[in-house]
Amino acid sequence: MPIEATIILLDNSEYARNGDLEPSRWQQEIEALQLVTEAKISSSMENGVGVILSGGRQVQLLQTPTNDSNSVVGCCDKIKLQGNIHFSISLQQAQLALKHRINKKQQQRITAFVASPVEDSDEQLVKIAKLMKKNNIAVDIINFGEQNESHLMKIKLFHENVDKDNNSSLINLKPGLSQIYEALITLIQNQQGGQDGQVGNQGQQNLFNNFDNPDPNMDPELAEAIKLSLMEQQNQTQGQNQPETFIDEQMDEEELLKKAKEMSLIPEQPASPKEKLANIFEGAKAQEQQDQEKLEVYQDEDQEKQGLLQEQKAEGEVQEKQKEEKEEDAKEFLEDILGDDDENQKLIKKPDDDK
Repeated sequence: MPIEATIILLDNSEYARNGDLEPSRWQQEIEALQLVTEAKISSSMENGVGVILSGGRQVQLLQTPTNDSNSVVGCCDKIKLQGNIHFSISLQQAQLALKHRINKKQQQRITAFVASPVEDSDEQLVKIAKLMKKNNIAVDIINFGEQNESHLMKIKLFHENVDKDNNSSLINLKPGLSQIYEALITLIQNQQGGQDGQVGNQGQQNLFNNFDNPDPNMDPELAEAIKLSLMEQQNQTQGQNQPETFIDEQMDEEELLKKAKEMSLIPEQPASPKEKLANIFEGAKAQEQQDQEKLEVYQDEDQEKQGLLQEQKAEGEVQEKQKEEKEEDAKEFLEDILGDDDENQKLIKKPDDDK
């Protein structure tokens, strides 16, 4: 496999919130990002992977091509899902980033994750595809769940015009449980000279020759799932299936106890990669539900605080009004007293004036 500089386009548009791919299209994109990054860097430390956001308000370059997988995955933290996808603009920016790659010996590749309908015109897509083909840039497209007929025709048209000697791939992930593992197998197969196609119930070939020692620091659960898959495929190939254990009805009690003890010592079969990834997604979904419950508790507490503040405010207004009423009564009382004194003074002075 030749050394490559790969730019991954992440679709962080509003459509990425869709849950037709469990747990969501966005979570599937992040999972695919980790898998592709691990595949590229594990195969050769001369490979580089970069990241560009193709959705949101504008296209944004998050990471230039690097062989540090932690930097690639870490740059995707706290990304907001908003706006629509800018497919053509993100492709052009990816081409510019690849043009300024440090190692000019690296071949150029763009892996575009698309989770929302492409709205660019057919003419614009064909023009950009031919430009990519002319500059020897391979483009892989992974469609995350979006099954709009017009959208599928656009990405297929782009793929047909950008493909050069089967160096580009088009993979369509239909709604359902995680298919990222199979998608990565298909993607690597296509990069080794295969053809584009759908991810389905095809036989999983052993295409992970570079995954014998995956980096557990990047994703321990992913590394364990890949190792288990390799072991499972090797056992199936060599026919090392676990022997069945039969119990004869004529066995006496001692033989039955002995057989039960042997059966209890049989190691459990490891979970398949699909089950492993499904458990990971279920755990993430459970964590999301816990976070939602905590948020609801915080909102209830906030509402209680707001209610107390409103009650205190209303009580203060009542006290202020009572104070004003008392001051007004005192003022009227003083005016009445002062008025009576004036009349008394007049009555006292009047007899003196008559004399």
